[in-house]
Amino acid sequence: MKFEKRIYQSFAKLYPKKYRRDIQNMVDYTGKHYSGDSYLGSSMIFGLIVLIGVILLPWSLYQVFDSMYIIYGVIVFLLIQFTNYLLLYFQVENRTKIIEEVLPDMLQLIASNLKAGMTFFQAIKASLREEFGPLKEEIERATSKSLGKTGFNEALLDISRRVKSGTFDRVVRLLNTGIKAGGNVADILEGISKDMYENKSLKKELLRSSKTYVLFIMFTVLIGTPLLLAISIHFLDSVSSFNIIQDVGFGMEAMAVGVSITSEFLTIISMVMLIITSVLASSLIGTIKEGNLKSGLKYSPLLVLGTILIFYTGRFLVGYLF
Repeated sequence: MKFEKRIYQSFAKLYPKKYRRDIQNMVDYTGKHYSGDSYLGSSMIFGLIVLIGVILLPWSLYQVFDSMYIIYGVIVFLLIQFTNYLLLYFQVENRTKIIEEVLPDMLQLIASNLKAGMTFFQAIKASLREEFGPLKEEIERATSKSLGKTGFNEALLDISRRVKSGTFDRVVRLLNTGIKAGGNVADILEGISKDMYENKSLKKELLRSSKTYVLFIMFTVLIGTPLLLAISIHFLDSVSSFNIIQDVGFGMEAMAVGVSITSEFLTIISMVMLIITSVLASSLIGTIKEGNLKSGLKYSPLLVLGTILIFYTGRFLVGYLF
């Protein structure tokens, strides 16, 4: 295991230092107990293996080599790195979402226990529930850490550094301030919990009001665009091929160029358009639903597959009916 770890660390050094620090922070936010260099090193090794495979596979099978295979390999390598980053990013976002979802319930329980006469430490321990998931794990970690040299306030602040949530960070800091000032912590917790419930209801209301926009985008990207492209290519097939002759003018007619447009060329262009449009649309949906552009990228694989499937289905139906 030590030898494997050293290999991962060696390959991880190929990345910029700032990126390595960012990945380490993201790994900490996931609550996992492995290093960011191990994640980056395994990603780099897998990407290089695939890159070499893309370059050498055509040669091993057909004894054919083209410089374009190197470009394809580099593109696949970059896609693998980007995909691994997104997978880690979605783990962080999912964990944050779970914690923010159960946080007001836990604060309400702690406030009730405090009003029942428990100390703050006892109230937190008694409020832990299995359904709180990662929040329960982090609180347990903080309480066990506070039994040593670290105080409970510092242990709570350490949780906020392991959870990527502005809401959670503000709650912890406000709670620490209330404890140090000797205020009525139960009332503070109830007030925070009430505000969080109101914010959740407002977000749900906004999501309901934005569903029309999401459906319109989905219809346009998933159905409208592929069908229009399929009809366009069928029209081109119907009239066979044609040439566009551009009249340059100004006595330079000799430089006029004839461009032949074929259905195969338009099919390639359509694939590129559908992929780009699907990725952009998924980012827009993520911005509308969650206020975050990256969050929408998780919908892009389904959108890309759906648009391509409808495109070829449309081509078949249009060809069959007309």
